Amino acid sequence: TYTDNNLEALTEYCYAITSVRNGNESAESVEVCATTMDVPPVLFTTMTVNVETDNDADVTGALVSFVNMTEPEMGYDYEVTLDETGTFTWNEFRKGTYELTITLAGYISDYINEEVVVNEATVINSILQKILPPTNLVATALSEYSISLSWNAAAGAESYNVYRGTELIGNVTTTTFVDDDLTPYTNYCYTVTSVAGNVETEHSAQACATTPDLPVVVPTGLTAEALSHTTIGLSWTVAANAMSYNIYRD
Repeated sequence: TYTDNNLEALTEYCYAITSVRNGNESAESVEVCATTMDVPPVLFTTMTVNVETDNDADVTGALVSFVNMTEPEMGYDYEVTLDETGTFTWNEFRKGTYELTITLAGYISDYINEEVVVNEATVINSILQKILPPTNLVATALSEYSISLSWNAAAGAESYNVYRGTELIGNVTTTTFVDDDLTPYTNYCYTVTSVAGNVETEHSAQACATTPDLPVVVPTGLTAEALSHTTIGLSWTVAANAMSYNIYRD
């Protein structure tokens, strides 16, 4: 037997052999040929992710997840929770197509189930954007019993929580809200937060409004009756919304 080494891949080589004895060599044998195999494919490479925030905050706890779409049954999924460096490298990363998700509580990510094709050493850089509370909150009294709120939309917000004082009174997907069943002539203060998934931002600046008082109605049915030589009694019909009455004598 003999092994011929250091050949070229996918190349045909042909051989014949002779016998040798005491300096005598026979004729060549029948020629045989064989083709070398192809170079085995490289199935793995390196993958590096670098994550930071737009406000230079610590990214500890950011979750990076690669879900293999090419060979889902093979278990070549990758996941890591980042430390304060925001960087991680896999030195044995299976080539293929993945869905990449990068998340950190309170931040908007540019990678949520994003398709990523990995065929060579790859570096992925991601800047997470902090979710901010709404701005320009305005409170306006609509009636003795209601106040309307409006605000500017916040990037990344999926909905908004509305607070009267410290009480959560509503969640809306629009940038307006009407608070009903209020008490006339009362001051109310509000804040709004942005909500994305299970993340809620800090509160917006506070906005306040006072509901107007109920209208004062002139009493009717006023009568005067002398009760004695020193006393006169007055009576009238109860006036709607009146809390008390002032009495005048000419």
